[in-house]
Amino acid sequence: MRSGNAVLALLLTVLAGVTAIPAQAQLFGGGRCGGGGWLGGLLGGGCPIIESRPGIVEGMVAVQQAEIVLQTAHMLSQIEHMIAMRRLSPLDTAGAIAARLRTARGMLDRVDLVPWSVAGVEAQYAGLYPDVLPETWTAADLTAHRREQARLTKAASRASKLASADAVTAAAEYPARIGAVMAALKACTGQACAADMATQAGLLSVEVTSQMLLVQAAHQRAVEARLDEERAALERARLHDLINWRDIDRYGGR
Repeated sequence: MRSGNAVLALLLTVLAGVTAIPAQAQLFGGGRCGGGGWLGGLLGGGCPIIESRPGIVEGMVAVQQAEIVLQTAHMLSQIEHMIAMRRLSPLDTAGAIAARLRTARGMLDRVDLVPWSVAGVEAQYAGLYPDVLPETWTAADLTAHRREQARLTKAASRASKLASADAVTAAAEYPARIGAVMAALKACTGQACAADMATQAGLLSVEVTSQMLLVQAAHQRAVEARLDEERAALERARLHDLINWRDIDRYGGR
């Protein structure tokens, strides 16, 4: 191991090769700073900083300022990216979907004779298709009752046709609507936007399914009205026979 004198000699040799030390920063002299000159400042005392060339400190400050500017720009970019990741799509199809379903439901409401509430269906069915018709009815009563059953059957058929026609008409708009949803999805720049468009695409599927449910319900109601009218024929025939033979004595009694 080298002795302390040998290390000091080596250090002096290295320092002797430095050619850019200003005159005011003497090696051992007090210089302007005092307290040991340049080597004193290096080892604890004297001048703390020695410029090897004029303006080096200003250059270091300029570099730091530039680095701060770059870091600030990067932070702003990250903030904008975070905002984009949380931004929803500008396309909102919820209003159009709700309007389409209201229109489809409105087709069924255009036929007043066909109720769609539970209470309305129960009341109508009990009145038009009772298990036993009143024996006090006359032929005119029976004819009027039969006419109301036929009216309901015809109205239910009309409601079914309106619902199916409305669904087919709406189907012509779906290619353009689906294209708009896909274009908005591709234009998304963040996860929130993509999730929003995926939800809207799901709502569009719900719209189609709901509309088909309305069509099926209207069609089933038309079929049921026809079957109910046919089943009621037996009870009508029984009452019709009773009315025809009322107050007429039959052979062997009634």
